[in-house]
Formats: sequence, structure tokens, C-alpha cells
Amino acid sequence: MLSIIIIIVLIALNFYFSLAEIGLISVDKNALTIQANGGNQRAASVLRLIDDPDEFLSAVQVGITLVGILEGLYGGDMMAALLEPVFRSWHLGNYGAHLLALLIGVGSITYLTIVFGELIPKTLALLNPEKISFIITPSMIIFSKITYPFIKLLTSSTKYILGLFHINTIREQKLTDNDLRGMLILAYKQGLIEKGEFMLHKNISTAYDLPAENIMTPASIVTVVKEDMSRDEITATVQRSTHRTFPVMTAGNDIPGALMIKDFFLQPDKPLRELISPVSYLSLNQGIYDMFQLLRREGTIMGIVLNEYGEFEGIVTFHDIVSGLLGNLPGYNTKERILQQQPDKSWLTNGITRLSFIRETLNLEWLRPYEEEDITVAGLLIGKLKHIPQPGEKVTLNQLTFEVKSMNKHRIEEVIIREVSST
Repeated sequence: MLSIIIIIVLIALNFYFSLAEIGLISVDKNALTIQANGGNQRAASVLRLIDDPDEFLSAVQVGITLVGILEGLYGGDMMAALLEPVFRSWHLGNYGAHLLALLIGVGSITYLTIVFGELIPKTLALLNPEKISFIITPSMIIFSKITYPFIKLLTSSTKYILGLFHINTIREQKLTDNDLRGMLILAYKQGLIEKGEFMLHKNISTAYDLPAENIMTPASIVTVVKEDMSRDEITATVQRSTHRTFPVMTAGNDIPGALMIKDFFLQPDKPLRELISPVSYLSLNQGIYDMFQLLRREGTIMGIVLNEYGEFEGIVTFHDIVSGLLGNLPGYNTKERILQQQPDKSWLTNGITRLSFIRETLNLEWLRPYEEEDITVAGLLIGKLKHIPQPGEKVTLNQLTFEVKSMNKHRIEEVIIREVSST
């Protein structure tokens, strides 16, 4: 009976160390960091333990090795001693009974150790590493302290041997975009950050590389001030618009700068050329962060977006950049400028209009999943049609039709959005 108890204890110890090994290796360190910063002492204890993987792995390995040695020394012989009398009664002879009992004993111990001492605990640890690490850590800390001298010898030997081969034992933890998104989601689910803060971080990480083409106001709907206009003509032009800043265009279609309304009306005696503020020049694929840095560095109020031929494609302001990062902001009659309701109750919009803007303005929450694949209306159409569309081609989603109204070369210029029932 004592022999069976010893075998069970050895397998249980093997179970414990295997559970500790996989649980502590598999646990999400980023998630623990968030919890520890939130005051979770158990998470902080786990972090302290796994901060030096060499030491806790050495402690685990010491335990597994000791258990393995004891199982090898006593396990097989104990099982053989229990089984040998049975086989002798089968008239197998002393040698035959001993050999068969030893084979079955060692085989049984090996099977039980693999299943109950290795596979089951490791599977459990992989399924729930965080919970396991919380349970295991206090006892592992005690075991590490008890075996500290031997563990120190092992870790020092390991580092010395690796150093002979010039292998760096200091691992730099690199945080990927997916890790960051996972940490944000976890922090939001655990109530560490509010929904608004979560959406702010999410928008910034998603829109970081958003190109100018996706946030600019296209040239087709930009109100420009011509350099040769009279003051009365300029006044009439700006009064018809809700904008506060206007690009100034020369007779040769160049845009040397922008005119701010306040400068124009507060300084009526100055000629137009003296009121023009400098602008920055952007490419269609220039990222939103690069645009922000450029406008700030050059101290300009507007970015002029040009294509590869130097042709005017649109404008970008700080308002557009902030809207791209944080979501649509109030002001400038954005809805009326980008999304215009037609007499037949349909909506006319630009191909570069963001799906998030359509969702928020028309209260179409079902559009949200599509935003993960396509940022703009044009991207949605091209993604669903699998080709550059022609005017009249359409895509229907959830009883809503997106129809291409006009094209500018290979770019979708205007799109009509209408309910299927109204077609």
C-alpha cells in the first residue's frame, strides 16, 4: 500500500511541475502587466517570477528531474515487487515472473507519468495559463527559494556555456500591433479604460497610415479663389461656402497658397497676393501622421494634394487630419458637404468618403464589420466587384445599394446610396 502511495505522490509532483512549466511559459505577460498596474497583487507576483525565465525554468527543471530520478529508481521496482508474486503463481518461474513484472511495472509507470504527469497538466495549463499561473506562483516562489543555491549554479553554468558561443541571453520583448490591440481590448473588457478612450486608441492605431487620398476633400467639391478675381468676386465666392480657408489658384492652375477669410475681411486694403498664406504639398499616398508632421513643421494651414503628374487632387486641413484620427468632428457642415440627400431620398457621396462616416451619419451600425476590410466607399465597391467599376455598376448590402454614378479616370468619383425598396 505504501508503494502505491509513493508512486501516486511522485506522479502528482510531476503533474505539478509540468503544470507550472507550461502555465508560466504560456501566460500573457502583457495582460499580466495591465492587471498588475491596476493593483492585482497576484499578477505582480507572477510577473516577478517570470521576469527571469532562466531561474524559474531551472527551478521547474530541478523538480522534474528529481521526480524523474525517484520514479526511475523506485517506481519500476515497486510495481515489479507488487506484480511478481502474481506472475509466480502462474508458474512462470522466478526469472520469467521477475522479467514480466519489471516490464509491466516500468511500462505502467511510464504510461501513468506521460498521461497524468505530462499530457494532462500541460493541456490544462495551455487552456488557462493565467489561472494556473496564479495558483502555482506562491508555491513555486517557495520552492525556488529552497533550491536557490542549486538553481543559481545551473543558471550560471547555462549563461557561461551560452556565452562561449556568443549567444545573447537577454531577450528584448517586442510589442507587435496585434499585441497592442489585444492589450487595449483586454483593458476595455476589464474596465480599466472607458469606451471613449478605447475607441480613441483604436482609431489612432487604425488610421495611423491612412493616406491623404482617404481623408482629403476632393478637388471636384473644393471652392477655389482665382488669383485674378476682384475683391467683390472673392467676397461672393466665399459667402457661398461654409469653409474658412480657400486655396488660391493662378491662371496656370498652380496653387501657391491659401486665403483665410478673416485675413481677407480684416485687411480690406491689402491686395490678394499679400494675404496668401503658404501651403504644404502632399502626395495621394502620404500617411496621415506624415501629413500632420509636415504641416506642423512648415507652419502651414492647408495641404494641397497632388497626383504623380502634379495635378490638383484635393486639400487636407488639420480638421481633416484630426477627423481621420479621432472620427468625424462637428463643423464645416461636413454632412452637407460630403453626403447630400437627393429629391428621391437617396444620398450622393464621394468615393473617398469613409464608411465610418456613412455609418455614423445614416445610423447604419451593420456597416461596422465592413470597415475592417475597406475604409472608404470606393474601397468597398472595388472589393466587392473585384474590378475597377464603370458608372451604373452597383453593390447591394443589407437592403442598401451603392451605385457608381461617375468616374474620374480609374477613380470612383461619386456614389449614390439608396434603399433597395426605393429603386
